[in-house]
Amino acid sequence: MKKEAVAKYYRKHDDFRRYLNSNKKRVAELSRLYRSNKKFFGESVLDLACGGGVLGFVIESKGHNYVGVDINQDMVDSAKRHANDTGSGNRFILADVRSSKLRGDYDTITLLGNAVIHFTVADLARILRNIDRNVHRGTFFEPLA
Repeated sequence: MKKEAVAKYYRKHDDFRRYLNSNKKRVAELSRLYRSNKKFFGESVLDLACGGGVLGFVIESKGHNYVGVDINQDMVDSAKRHANDTGSGNRFILADVRSSKLRGDYDTITLLGNAVIHFTVADLARILRNIDRNVHRGTFFEPLA
């Protein structure tokens, strides 16, 4: 899918409520994913290529601290609006997970399958190296300038 087509697709979801409602199936899938893997989720979760942050809203009620990172401004803005409107403690940061300094202390790092398809094998290797170098206790996340 061309970059312009991806941007157009995400722009149509400028209202998170509409995005969330149109993705009830996705919410159900992520709820099942969480239930079957909850033993792997620690207190703090970093979600790479989070899109609208649906995973964060699914797991927040389970007591997890959530930070979502995405390169798409529309999706990050939409997730932030929804978090603000609902009093969510979830954080959403605009950044490129391939090259931004992903710093922080996280118990769980996710990169869901629907996001993986947007990356090349080389991109995925860069993401893993970036995480290995920078994600550890006592640091912070450095967003895009």
